[in-house]
Amino acid sequence: MAFMNLHDVFLNASLCRSKMLRSPVEKSAVEFTMSDRGRLERMWITFLYVLIEAWHSPAGDRAKFYMKSKADLMGVEEIISKGENEGSISKMRNVRDYMCHRDKREYWDAGRIDIAGQLDYHEALHRQFSNVFLESFKQYKELGIK
Repeated sequence: MAFMNLHDVFLNASLCRSKMLRSPVEKSAVEFTMSDRGRLERMWITFLYVLIEAWHSPAGDRAKFYMKSKADLMGVEEIISKGENEGSISKMRNVRDYMCHRDKREYWDAGRIDIAGQLDYHEALHRQFSNVFLESFKQYKELGIK
């Protein structure tokens, strides 16, 4: 169930991402932050950050024990490490805190704008998680399990 829990968080992120990609991009930075696209991007990043938290949890360790026999986890580990070293993960935490802790955050909190300039990193992170889940599920498909 730990594996399915991680996958469920990933699906939340994926849903936000797919809706985000179908939303128009505003040209003005201020309008972008108020647009559906900007809101959906912040929600996507929020769930990606929750996925990283779950990945590093004791339940995540159980899931990774299961997954490592089916998939190469190095891509996820490397991209998370890169994000920690370059500050992308810290910005993701700011976004999550802004989106989920409005009792402690102001409207123009850093978390509202910390998505700026991070799209390539977020896409690469999402892709690495996607690859791991696809590889982990691949064995079931090959065995005919649905």
